[in-house]
Amino acid sequence: MEEQRLRICLLSSNTGIEDILRQIGISFFVADHAKGVSPFDASVLIVGREESSADLQLAKSFPEAGGAILDLGAASEMLTGIQAQKRMRNVLAPKAGVLDLPVSAFDVDAEVAHLGSGSDDWLKIDRMGIAPYCFLGLDIKVMESDRRTAFRRVGHFSGVKPAEEVSRCGHGAVPFLLAAILRRLCNERGLPFAHRWYHPGPHRTVTLFRLDTDFSDRDHIESYRTLIKKHGLKCTWFLHAGAHEKWLGLFRSFDEDEIALHCYRHFNSHDVNLMRSDIDKAVSIMKAAYLVPVGYAAPYGLYDSQIDAHLKANGISYRSDFGRAHDGLPVCENGLLQLPVHPISIGTLKSVKADESEMDLYFETSVQKLSRSFRPVALYDHPNHDLFVQSERMLGVLSALDGMRLTFREWAKFWNSRLSIPADPVLSVDGKIRDENTSDEFPLAVYLRNSHDVILQNRNDILTRLAVDLSVAEKSDDLIALRRFDLQAAKRGFLAKHFWRRTSPDREERMK
Repeated sequence: MEEQRLRICLLSSNTGIEDILRQIGISFFVADHAKGVSPFDASVLIVGREESSADLQLAKSFPEAGGAILDLGAASEMLTGIQAQKRMRNVLAPKAGVLDLPVSAFDVDAEVAHLGSGSDDWLKIDRMGIAPYCFLGLDIKVMESDRRTAFRRVGHFSGVKPAEEVSRCGHGAVPFLLAAILRRLCNERGLPFAHRWYHPGPHRTVTLFRLDTDFSDRDHIESYRTLIKKHGLKCTWFLHAGAHEKWLGLFRSFDEDEIALHCYRHFNSHDVNLMRSDIDKAVSIMKAAYLVPVGYAAPYGLYDSQIDAHLKANGISYRSDFGRAHDGLPVCENGLLQLPVHPISIGTLKSVKADESEMDLYFETSVQKLSRSFRPVALYDHPNHDLFVQSERMLGVLSALDGMRLTFREWAKFWNSRLSIPADPVLSVDGKIRDENTSDEFPLAVYLRNSHDVILQNRNDILTRLAVDLSVAEKSDDLIALRRFDLQAAKRGFLAKHFWRRTSPDREERMK
């Protein structure tokens, strides 16, 4: 009997899939068609949407030998005898009970392939003889490159329905969807599924808090910092540097906190030169005050990749823009790490006239959903509002969470290290799983067949067991109902952002 490599094989190189496998934290390789691939060399073979007829021969021989197949479309007709049909879909969700997937409903707003006429036929899991087979109709490569945004209602599905401009498709859900499919296919083969855990071991999540200091005066800043210290949280301050130019030295005393870059003047523009100039000005005065930022959050969360190279030239190594990603795992793009954050703040809830009890419910529910589904819990706020009692309650919810408390810089450092050591687990003939790069800080997450638990282990011992809580899963009907509110949100958002926000930086002078 041979040892079993618990890794993934790609039939051909696929940038979108490779990026997601790195997020999940599992080793993969591209098939050598001259040598072939044994089912002992890989748990699952992933077939892309566009493969040559010669390459597809491996997609036929691998399952014949007992290996599992994840088919993104190219092999469906050959393996199932059914030709996939594309249809526009807005929201997707697997059938109940098909996958252990707390993030079970998500936006796509794109063409999706279906193996049949049913609304659930974009995802089919079956057996082909002795081999498990899954058809997934998402064009992941296209979806992962989609940078469209839309005003979306965000959060839980009852009570107030705040909106923000976020990614139009559910980038944050895709890694969890793919991981759940790979887990199911491995388990159907009688194998465990294992990947590098998302967070520092043995924590089920990480707890992060960020403040964008838009137009805040010194009293706002000092009062909010008192709240943060009271609750024992770490904070990353994204500075509106121009608003604090005369007293930037205050932030040097914020020990244990991180000081990052928001802007010099608070605006956003399609004019890339204006944005670059603003970044230069902000970095210049911050460095003059002995503050050296490595993180950047664009005003209003609006992501524009055209300034990435300029940010790197100014020493920036990560971004945090909810217009690019929210409520998910970090992703690397253009050499910068993108750290997602929950896009709704107290100010957003105030704008939809939420009362205190509704705000409390909103943050309690949102934090619970994120932590129970193993997603990072990253909230943000502004110091310049008049709802400090509500801020304290929100910080209380965050501080009560059993997550490792990090600044965004610390999170980026951990995640960059994690990306460099994907799991490459081996199932030995005596039934033990070993992974040479596993440690207490970077544990291996193991999912056994017929269990909802995640086992975190280092090289020698089990660190902890974490239960997957499916009760927090979004339902597709709820998400579709929520989307009915988006048109009204988009109208208001268009006026708010594209008229007022995407203007020249002298708007600040006009508003004084």
